[in-house]
Amino acid sequence: MALAVVSVVLLALLAPTDPHDIGRKECSRRAAAAVRVLSGGENDRMDVRLLVIEACPNEGTAATLLRRALNDVGLARVPFETEVVTGLEQAQALGFVGSPTFLIDGLDPFGEPGRLPALACRVYRSAAGAAAVPDIGPLRQALKRAADPADSAPLPVTTLT
Repeated sequence: MALAVVSVVLLALLAPTDPHDIGRKECSRRAAAAVRVLSGGENDRMDVRLLVIEACPNEGTAATLLRRALNDVGLARVPFETEVVTGLEQAQALGFVGSPTFLIDGLDPFGEPGRLPALACRVYRSAAGAAAVPDIGPLRQALKRAADPADSAPLPVTTLT
């Protein structure tokens, strides 16, 4: 109960006057990170998931990449789970646009507006062109941002009159 109250208070404190200023997903990410800090700063409370379709040919590569990225940014204790997406309704609820998809605290760091849910292989943009998994650099950056709420752009200041 206390954590729920803290979460609501944090959302109120972290949300700008106009949530479109920084985006609702960014507000959610910052609130999740702040709750982790207030609950002891344990980054192992991050919710990191790898979403795949059944028999995804890139699941192993994606899992290895995710573990390496977590280790590289000092989050070796953070577990992740692999979840198989089996239906379009589930894909829509998770924001799953193809396999593999990485979720960090419920958000897809590689999400692109307008992409529809799909039970198919996902193609990422990489320095070399199209790829089955993202480059490790942007994945590391997304994990660092989620782990450290101070590693975010400042929120807009609102003055009360």
